[in-house]
Amino acid sequence: MKAIVFGGAGFIGSELAEKLISEGNSVTVFDSMYTGKMENLSGCSSKKGFKFIKGDMRKLEEVKKALKGQDIVYHLAANADIRGGMENTFLDFEYNAITVYNCLEAMRLADVKKIAFTSSSAVYGEPGVYPTPESYGPLRPTSLYGASKLAAEGYVSAFCETFGIQGFIFRFVNILGAKNNHGVVGDFIRKLTKDPKKLVVLGSGKQRKSCLHVSDCLTGIDAGVKHGKQAVNFYNIGNDDWAYVDQIADQVVAAMGFKNVKYEHTGGERGWAGDMPFVFLDNKKLRGCGWKPTLDSQQAVFRAAKEMLSAQSIEDKHKQHY
Repeated sequence: MKAIVFGGAGFIGSELAEKLISEGNSVTVFDSMYTGKMENLSGCSSKKGFKFIKGDMRKLEEVKKALKGQDIVYHLAANADIRGGMENTFLDFEYNAITVYNCLEAMRLADVKKIAFTSSSAVYGEPGVYPTPESYGPLRPTSLYGASKLAAEGYVSAFCETFGIQGFIFRFVNILGAKNNHGVVGDFIRKLTKDPKKLVVLGSGKQRKSCLHVSDCLTGIDAGVKHGKQAVNFYNIGNDDWAYVDQIADQVVAAMGFKNVKYEHTGGERGWAGDMPFVFLDNKKLRGCGWKPTLDSQQAVFRAAKEMLSAQSIEDKHKQHY
């Protein structure tokens, strides 16, 4: 199979590219390197069948050229700085919606018939049902990031229904792993590295978040793509539990080996404008494809924190060597 991974030098995209090529597929990674890193691709860059293209998904002609001859598209390119999207309100639309349109239009012209798109639990906003199923509606995002992901879902659905493309849309919770330097775990590590005795926690610390390790995320994507039969297949991909933000902090503190850390909360039910106080998705549909997570939310946090610290240590040693 010939697969192209847009955003493939990023956190999840690079892990996916490595998995695909290890399974014997030909893999092209297309990334602007705005936030992607070549070192993320060290596990597959020397493998047979791997190709890297530095390109900009906002430019349709570049996307059209890259898509020729591909069997399936994995679209993971997105604005990773959710809070930054509040300062530049065009950012999420530009990187999360326009890039999807360009991808779909290029697929139509190149007659590529399968796309796996990574969306977000942010499309639900603050639903009235927990755990939240894929069928919940109306969808009312509370962040610009969530709005742009919902717009992208709409384009995927419309192109699939109109032009005979098959789509697999995955709505993620908090995905954690060694290469993820965004989000709450990375934020806590950076703060505790500066001050091991105090940790400022945004919000009340009582926000509830379902967390999933990237290894479980990848097997979920694989299961959905292999078993989806509809023109457009929607899948929640999260854990079967959730953790308080303070519990996430506890796991990071434990992973770093610190004790007697004082938590200081900024207050309020949200960490920032657009933050979702409760994220907990119903995963029965993906479980019906034979998938289940191997780590619960707190275990995922602890493992990811350990992995991030190990990666950070290796990077620091490399800097010292040079």
